[in-house]
Amino acid sequence: SILFLAIAYPFVSLESSWIPLLAASAVIAYCGDLVFFLAIDRMDASIFNISWAIIAIILSIVGFMFFGESWSVLQTVGVVCILSGVVLLSYWHHHITWGALGLLFALAILYAPVSVVMKVALEDGEQILTITFLILAIREGSAFLFPLCWPTLRRQIVSLPTKVDAVFVWVSGLVVAVYFVGEYFLARALAV
Repeated sequence: SILFLAIAYPFVSLESSWIPLLAASAVIAYCGDLVFFLAIDRMDASIFNISWAIIAIILSIVGFMFFGESWSVLQTVGVVCILSGVVLLSYWHHHITWGALGLLFALAILYAPVSVVMKVALEDGEQILTITFLILAIREGSAFLFPLCWPTLRRQIVSLPTKVDAVFVWVSGLVVAVYFVGEYFLARALAV
């Protein structure tokens, strides 16, 4: 992530009046990343659809309340069907507990603010690349610096180069590239 950001840095304007809110939302999203990794370690990946459905609902409510977007009866029915279906299937297969459901709600709540702040900044006329870069730089910078503050994690990081091979590095690079492109298109979608 840091390598990609360093390459992009000279091509992006970093001037924005939204830096404090972008930074706060990026740090909150990084906390969401921590909850995500905690949750994925404890439950099946298939039930994470609950979080994504909750995020969509949160963003729809925020859009309705603050951005003058409309919410039709059909969207309400869709929300109820999606949540009911995901929860029903998860309980049917016994993949979820109340604690897991709490983690999934926390995940949605932590991931939603970054999209809201992006939307507000875009409506204020900020550039898509600037917003995307700043959020990614702060979020990924947090992910880079936070583990260095913990002695146990720092020791694991120091020993990591002896445990990974070139395939891992290339796959990680591909994942980061796809993630960054996804974040860019998220910002473009919010701008529309």
